[in-house]
Amino acid sequence: MNTWNFLAAALLAPLAIAAAAAGQTFSTNSWIWMVPGSAAAEPYPSTITVAGMTEPVGRVTVTLRGVFHVRSHELNVLLVGPGGQRVILMSDIGNHSSLSNVDLTFADGAPPLPHTTDGEILSGTYAPTNRFGGDWYPPPAPDGPYESTLAAFNGTDANGTWALYVLGGSFTSPLTFYIRGWHISFNDAPPSPAPSTITYQSLLADASGPVQGPVDLRFSLWRHPTFHLVANRLGDPVLVTEITPGPSGQITVPLDFGAAAFDAVACWLQVEVRSPAGSGSFVPLTPRQPVTPAPQARWAANAANAANAANAANAANAVNAQTAANATNAVNAQTAASLAGRGVVPTAATATDLVNLLAFGAVGNGGSTAENTDLVAFHRLNTGADRTELRLTVGNDPGPLSPATDSFIIGARDASGAFQSRFLFATDGNAFKPGGGSWGSLSDPRAKHNAKPLTGTLDKLLNLRGYSFLYNEEHVASGAGLSGEQCGLMADEVARVFPDWVSIGPDGLRRVTERATTALMVEALRDLRAEKNAQLAAERSRSQAQIDALRSENAELRARLEALERAVRPRPEKHPCAAAALGTLIVAGSGFGGQATGACRGRFKRCKTPLWRGKVGATGLEPVTSAM
Repeated sequence: MNTWNFLAAALLAPLAIAAAAAGQTFSTNSWIWMVPGSAAAEPYPSTITVAGMTEPVGRVTVTLRGVFHVRSHELNVLLVGPGGQRVILMSDIGNHSSLSNVDLTFADGAPPLPHTTDGEILSGTYAPTNRFGGDWYPPPAPDGPYESTLAAFNGTDANGTWALYVLGGSFTSPLTFYIRGWHISFNDAPPSPAPSTITYQSLLADASGPVQGPVDLRFSLWRHPTFHLVANRLGDPVLVTEITPGPSGQITVPLDFGAAAFDAVACWLQVEVRSPAGSGSFVPLTPRQPVTPAPQARWAANAANAANAANAANAANAVNAQTAANATNAVNAQTAASLAGRGVVPTAATATDLVNLLAFGAVGNGGSTAENTDLVAFHRLNTGADRTELRLTVGNDPGPLSPATDSFIIGARDASGAFQSRFLFATDGNAFKPGGGSWGSLSDPRAKHNAKPLTGTLDKLLNLRGYSFLYNEEHVASGAGLSGEQCGLMADEVARVFPDWVSIGPDGLRRVTERATTALMVEALRDLRAEKNAQLAAERSRSQAQIDALRSENAELRARLEALERAVRPRPEKHPCAAAALGTLIVAGSGFGGQATGACRGRFKRCKTPLWRGKVGATGLEPVTSAM
């Protein structure tokens, strides 16, 4: 057996530079809304008008910007060209997977959208993906059959109206979903894919010197530097026969393990030699050679979005890599190393998902000199096209269930050097300032015009209702809502009364910001007092009317009584007995309701002439007959 000396070896990968393809892009910034309980989005369809294209379509790519949906399998998108060609971009993808403000680009030749369960679909470039057939889109969308590749548009006239039909309103979620716009690009030809071939170079020598005769070489990739189980081997070996080394034993061999061979996991190259060629067994060269970053960069070349790859773990030069765990020269991550001595996160490995990070450690500490492991950092985050957030991360206690909360405090030091807190923002969602109350606003009348009193404020406030409720778990987890029972208003009811109080966040959900609440309360109390005064005045008017009615009735009764009294008064001039006027009226008879008789008892006592007959009634003596 020959003793082989491995003198030198290198793995070389070709440098692939993707040139920008010629073409044009047309876009719309109009949002596409998907409301609960309605399958068709608004608008349906969303359209882009293309004009000025002089050549037939050579290649089409479509990008959906800022897609937000938590039920990816409910999101179905159909693209229809001016000539009636129809292609499903995505349908029945995933199972309860979410899309959190991601940009999805569809292009033929890209990998399909992933079918994940309860996972997240990231921004990237994907092929049109339809997991099941039998799709149907309500009118005015055209009926099927539908194509599965964008090549259906090749050779057609791009000028005209391109329509995007979106079905995505959830019947299982109360959330409103959206797409923040879309654009379509026309390229003359697809970019050439980067070759998957790498080049192996080495010097071969045995005990007698450089190898001169033809040899056979066998190459294989392994996950481990020494293990020989086939399960640790990547793909099949590559056999190269009848290789004649140069005068110094140098060999140069192109190797193609396929585009998928190199990923984010470390691997080693096993080289075996058989000499002479075609005779004997293969002898492995030891040790196995670790694959250097150049071939590993194939993974970045094949990444859906290599320029902003979300996880370029082994990329040698990952531009804007968000998680450059092993990047040797990650652009925009150089500050992680250069600022290590100034309290900034010391390595890119610990800067997970923090782009353009400014973080603080022990440097500049106030108070205790003991440093804990809490992260304090400013974080710029690009959440979508032309959308940027500046985030401040303070500690790791979001509350309110945490035993302690972290906080961001604005204050100043007094003359003695003591820190005086003025504004405190706690990570459990609470905020404090001295004296409490709302934030100040410009209120000087000299700064205002067209001022006029508010009217109808009480009725407006009474159109609102207060509720107790619990926030959904996903909104508590994201920090948008607090855990436990809460109380507040419903944005849809507020929008009908105070539309300027309601705004829509980047997640498509409505927010309520109360404005001029004190002024509304003051005028509502004024309306309430005016309403109460009107009620009291009406009550006084009713009472006075009742009093006047009683007085009128009393006057009528008094007049009737006086008339009765005049009717029963005796008239002596008509009595035969001249002395009757001096007599006494004697009433004899039964009690209440009975008959009574009055007789004359003048000075002629023998006169028995009846003077008056009547009965005893409720009002006294009521005459029946009278002799007068």
